[in-house]
Amino acid sequence: MSLVNHSAPSTRDANLYIQRRARLQRIGDMKPFNGWVEEIRERQVRIRLGPSKQMLSPGDKLSVEVAGKEHTAVFIGEVVLAAEWIVELAITEGVDLQPKKESPRVNMFGERCKLYFEDAEIIAISVDISERGLGLVMTCELQPGTSMEFEVGTQLGTICGTGTILYSRADPFSANRFRAGIEVSGLAPADQEKWNMLQDFPPVPW
Repeated sequence: MSLVNHSAPSTRDANLYIQRRARLQRIGDMKPFNGWVEEIRERQVRIRLGPSKQMLSPGDKLSVEVAGKEHTAVFIGEVVLAAEWIVELAITEGVDLQPKKESPRVNMFGERCKLYFEDAEIIAISVDISERGLGLVMTCELQPGTSMEFEVGTQLGTICGTGTILYSRADPFSANRFRAGIEVSGLAPADQEKWNMLQDFPPVPW
């Protein structure tokens, strides 16, 4: 499939990438970073970075991929501002809209979540969601392949469903914390409608 090239996303198209996961790679040493797109205006993009042992500085150039609902936006950005975990990038060339490589992940950090197993109830905090996935952080490790029920708070109200633990691993940046991913397999019709709406839900202003 041929690439569609744009000098910069239109305002309408840009909104499809707000609060979506961004994957970044520094040109030169190929160091990876990740974060969430917070703002897009004209030819500048603001990204809140995730934890990293590496730092970015003004002048660094990055290859950036942001998975949207229909396409993956790919561009080269130069760091014009780096303040702790916030970076602002100037788009130095065009933006290529490529076929999706993965389901877009939408930032939903900080919502309380309960996981129900046959013999236990675990409290977790949401990180992100996708069409069929839910990312979490918690204080215990889970067994991949385990089935469970869950309920998670969202901007549209509580959603209940069933799923399977895809992975569970220690957080390298925080002691006694674990990251887990759930494959969502069952939602009631009303909850499915909310889940679908969250994929396009307007983000809370930062």
